[in-house]
Amino acid sequence: METRFGALTHQVTCAQVALRSNQLHQRRAQVCAVQKAATAKPSADSVRTSSFEELVRKYIEKNNEEAGEHWTPRAARAAAPFFLILIQIRPHIFIPERMHNLGRRLGLFGPLVATVIAASANTQPALPPDAPGSKDHALTGRYEGSRISAYQLQHFALKMLLSQTLTGASRYKLDAVNTTTREGRVTQIAYQAPTGRSSLEVFRNQVSRLTANGFRTMFTCEVAACVDDPKQARYMSLSWGESDEPKIGASRNIRYALLERDQGGALTTVSVRTAEHGAPNVGPRSVLVVVEAKSIDTDKMVFVDASAMQAAMASNGRIALYGILFDTDKAEIKPESKATLEEIAKFLRANEALALVVTGHTDAHGAFDYNVSLATRRATAVVAALVRQHGIAASRLTPFGAGMAAPVASNEDEGGRSRNRWVELVKRQGIVNK
Repeated sequence: METRFGALTHQVTCAQVALRSNQLHQRRAQVCAVQKAATAKPSADSVRTSSFEELVRKYIEKNNEEAGEHWTPRAARAAAPFFLILIQIRPHIFIPERMHNLGRRLGLFGPLVATVIAASANTQPALPPDAPGSKDHALTGRYEGSRISAYQLQHFALKMLLSQTLTGASRYKLDAVNTTTREGRVTQIAYQAPTGRSSLEVFRNQVSRLTANGFRTMFTCEVAACVDDPKQARYMSLSWGESDEPKIGASRNIRYALLERDQGGALTTVSVRTAEHGAPNVGPRSVLVVVEAKSIDTDKMVFVDASAMQAAMASNGRIALYGILFDTDKAEIKPESKATLEEIAKFLRANEALALVVTGHTDAHGAFDYNVSLATRRATAVVAALVRQHGIAASRLTPFGAGMAAPVASNEDEGGRSRNRWVELVKRQGIVNK
């Protein structure tokens, strides 16, 4: 854009300044020269000039030679911070139409203003680092130049995802009617994109990546179409606390999509919500939610009370217990197993017609026959404790050693092996206590 000086009726362009010879136009020519230098391809020397202080110093040296002005390096050091602060608190004044008036008020500071403008015209403030402990999800990735502002990972949780237009009937909140509920591994990531980008550009990139990965769109909406009343579009920008979703922190040009992929029975659901903040120095913001459906690990409870045993037996016909402990290669029950044994006895007394197979499981360390024997001895020890210490009839309990034959995890590491060492109560059909 060509810089113009003076009143509307007597405007002078940079191209015309060169034809004038008076002192005022000499000063205007200096401003034009600085602007021209700023738009030119930088030389190696200019690239190395990284600080404002150095930039101002170099300009003053050149100005001293050409205009007879006398500024010292000390003055340059004093002036540079002034302009740095001024650009931060009043960026709107640094535009060509207002630059000359400011320069007339500040004398030689006018050309310095132009110098600072030239140096900072294409500079974008660096975004802060990603939130601690955060990372991109492999399926969604991130828009180039964005940062993660919030991150949450839940290994198993229930998640409500908007699947239709928000309406006044729901008071513009998520409910059972306007959502799809998924459960499994839930990853929630909030992103801030760089400035100069639109929510449309960011949103299209996010959805395109998912589509390329085999996802299909279940529901999508843009701007006011996301609600039944355009005046209520702001509700799309809220934190949606009822679903524990991060706050997007932006309310303009909101776009939303719900996508899903079923790959070999593995269902993955993703929601994408993108909006613009509105401030000139803040880029679009997004919240991505990924739900990877999986079965809950029902065998991870160390202590299971009688009521939980009742529920597990009713739904699965079996109860997995990790609260009965043994030393390595031993079949003697450790004292810390007392609470679990008491709950088993309570459960059996509440279900007098129930008979159980008490099954011992081991990891794969050692020979097969040895592990079957160890598992059998441990199961027998549990039966003995229930009969002798809690008065349960021996006819209701059958010890069995499965050994390493029924692992629930890999035996390649200690984490998996520890999950394979457990006691299981299985309902035995056809046996009724008399």
